[in-house]
Amino acid sequence: APGDWVFSRLEMWARLASRFPLVSNFLMSRRGARWLLERSLGVSRRRVLPPVRRTPFTVRAAKLGLHKPRPSRPGPRVAYFVDLYANYYDHELAESVVGVLQQAGVNVYIPPSQRSSGIAPLVVGDVDYARELALRNLRALGDAVRDGYTVVCSDPTAALMLRQEYVKLTDDLDAELVARATMDLGQYLQGLDARGQLPTSTEPIRARVGYHQPCHL
Repeated sequence: APGDWVFSRLEMWARLASRFPLVSNFLMSRRGARWLLERSLGVSRRRVLPPVRRTPFTVRAAKLGLHKPRPSRPGPRVAYFVDLYANYYDHELAESVVGVLQQAGVNVYIPPSQRSSGIAPLVVGDVDYARELALRNLRALGDAVRDGYTVVCSDPTAALMLRQEYVKLTDDLDAELVARATMDLGQYLQGLDARGQLPTSTEPIRARVGYHQPCHL
């Protein structure tokens, strides 16, 4: 169905919108555009959509020098798999991930050629395109794992794709390699804490925190 094809190409639309963020964010604030989105994709017109950012986070990361693996640097090694939402919409999330990891002395690498996880095409049954994205991501992450990097995801769905679905989608030898080396961010930080590698807090934080439990749990 046309709507399924549009949904499966979410990354393409996000990349296009990021080139014209003022126009796309203005359109998404208009009732007519949201009505069209509801008719084509089933996204409620009442839903408030996040504004797209001008530059993908992977491009910003390259300007910070995080786009090259440097396995000789000290500290635990992490290849951060950003995925679509943090890459095009929620840069604060991606920045927080990098900041927390670096504060813990982690050697952070953000592969510039990574793509979205492929969950969108897989959900609507576009297995061929999901497989294409999987193979591209395996090319970007396989060498990093061989260099001793752990793949860390801030999106639980991305971790699910890398750990379970890529092995089913492809017969690529790197699929098993990457699956074994992939962790959710919370799981990874918990491991650092258990080994005493997280920095000690210097000031108490008095705040309430809302936790959104991943849907597949």
